[in-house]
Amino acid sequence: SMSGHYAEAQTEAFVDYRIQPVRRHIGPFEQATLFVKPASCSQVSVARDGGPAESISVTQSTTAVATATVSGPMSRVRFDVPSGTIAYGVALENHRGIVVDNFSIRGCSGTPLNSIPESHLQAINTLRPYDLVIIHFGLNVANKKQKNYSGYASHMKEVIDRFKRSMPHTALLVVSISDREDKVGGKLETAPGVMQLLAAQQQMAIDGGVAFWNLFEAMGGAGSIKEMADRKPAEARKDYTHINRRGGDRIADILCRSLLHGFESYKKNNAQ
Repeated sequence: SMSGHYAEAQTEAFVDYRIQPVRRHIGPFEQATLFVKPASCSQVSVARDGGPAESISVTQSTTAVATATVSGPMSRVRFDVPSGTIAYGVALENHRGIVVDNFSIRGCSGTPLNSIPESHLQAINTLRPYDLVIIHFGLNVANKKQKNYSGYASHMKEVIDRFKRSMPHTALLVVSISDREDKVGGKLETAPGVMQLLAAQQQMAIDGGVAFWNLFEAMGGAGSIKEMADRKPAEARKDYTHINRRGGDRIADILCRSLLHGFESYKKNNAQ
């Protein structure tokens, strides 16, 4: 997938998704799509809501990525694939609203995205074109000893260029590093390296000709993660690094309003 992760079936394999009734705001989905690289011309079996399975023919394409799709209201779906199939992921969605694909790569600096073949990104772009791709990495890159992040920014600029070439009609947005606290002289302060990395990321976006959103400033700047962790109820963890769900909801609202403000400005400027 676009995260660089995939699974290869060594024998016959399956994946089973179902809605958990305890989750609020999650209802039945209307379409399920499996993204695969079939070993050859093969059959994928799919079953909805525990019902009888139906067979879908999936043929090796020139892009090496194919899809198997089933439609109709469902709360559970199971895909069975033959040995040798490479699976990239499953999309479960409705035919309305905004669709967000979140590729969370824990502890990743972002530079491994350069290992994804451009042909694969081009295939994803053909099968599942994106209006916007948000690139957000760096929290584990900033450290006390390093002051110059130009080398890292250069590698991430290659990631940006790779996505621009592979997805020429997709907008790209770089979201900066967030605040992170560390002990400096026995006192909790914004970790050394954060400001330098933040500046490098902004210059990286400028050099890449893509949009940039300063998450560090949006959340309140220096010391903001500590303030969020100390709030009642808390908006961040006591490691003074990771935002929790409540804090994420608030910051996501700020990002959405920033995007909408930019859209209104765009419409106003084009009207003039």
